[in-house]
Amino acid sequence: MKIKKQHALPEPEVDDTIRPHELMPNSPTRDLRIATAGVDDPTLAFDADAQPAMPLLSGSKYEYDYQLGEGGMGTVLAVNDLFIARKVALKQIKEGKGPECQEKLISEARLLGRFEHPNLPLIYSLEVDEKGSAFYTMQHEGQRTLNELMADLAADESCADPFTSISTKIDIFQGLLQALKYAHELNVLHRDIKPSNVMIGDCGEVKLIDWGLALEKSSGDEGSYELPSQSGFTGTPRYCSPEQANPNIERIDERSDLYSAFICFFELLTLTPYTRPTLGVQETLAVMKSKRPPSVDSRCYTSSFPGVVPKEYRIFIAQGLATSPEDRFQSAEEALEELQRLRCGQLGIHCVVTGTKKVLRSYEAFLDKYPRVVVLITLFITVSFMLLMGRIVFGMLIDFA
Repeated sequence: MKIKKQHALPEPEVDDTIRPHELMPNSPTRDLRIATAGVDDPTLAFDADAQPAMPLLSGSKYEYDYQLGEGGMGTVLAVNDLFIARKVALKQIKEGKGPECQEKLISEARLLGRFEHPNLPLIYSLEVDEKGSAFYTMQHEGQRTLNELMADLAADESCADPFTSISTKIDIFQGLLQALKYAHELNVLHRDIKPSNVMIGDCGEVKLIDWGLALEKSSGDEGSYELPSQSGFTGTPRYCSPEQANPNIERIDERSDLYSAFICFFELLTLTPYTRPTLGVQETLAVMKSKRPPSVDSRCYTSSFPGVVPKEYRIFIAQGLATSPEDRFQSAEEALEELQRLRCGQLGIHCVVTGTKKVLRSYEAFLDKYPRVVVLITLFITVSFMLLMGRIVFGMLIDFA
């Protein structure tokens, strides 16, 4: 797609040509053309007297600013919408890609059009350029990816970044879980959750982006999603679940997305990679398929670790990264409920540390509710202890004399 780089508004010359490849059976492009043109029979599009198809501006209303990202199929650009004077993100297919990639992009845009959630991207329009290539525009977040945020935090020795605190990091993960909960309720799997696909705003806004590999559940499926027949691995090896890394698995479910999300949380809290980034694709897949997940404790008790991860959250992550799907949280909703309990201080007793913290937090809650009673009890215990110790010391002095 050609994008103008001057600020003058384009002349609204209309190109109403419909190209043959756009009218292939079962083609989303064909459906888009017919729907916008109001044509009942697609063969009418080849008649000279047929109703015009979707109007296309021969010039572009978008002014290129800079590139936001690039994938195997397409690129995402930051552009200025000259008609309404705002910056938007524009996703388009790379030059030389075939019609199959265009169909995928249209399907992705239609999927995003179903989403209405603060932690998911907001799509503005699905359009076709003068060359017949589809593209879509969406809300421009304009901030850092989670990957960039973690790099900034790792390099911030002064801890001046507001995202340094454990509480803020938990807020980010909570936003990611809320996005997954919503998508999974719509029977959609993301399949490529990783830090570079999570956008973070300056005020902590969280957006899960890039749904190009999303998988929708068929009407006949119950509980799991059938993987499309294909050769090779789909996704990002360093952030895939053990079942997604297994070439013999034909179906996955929501717990696979959750596993990838927990890897992001692991890396955000520890600021260290979950697996060695220097490994090749096949080596990484073999590791993800068979390895026992690393313990957060092993990363927290190093001299280079800058902060402290509470014990209850280490246990929480360990469950989310269990090798067997049956041992993990069974849904994003269940993980969110457990996370909320932890944030409210409702700890389970898993070890001496969590048991002690539960008693102390119960005492703290009782102190907030009955401060006078607690003060009196504390004074009574203190005075009694001092009297007891004084009696013991006095007895020892008498015996010594």
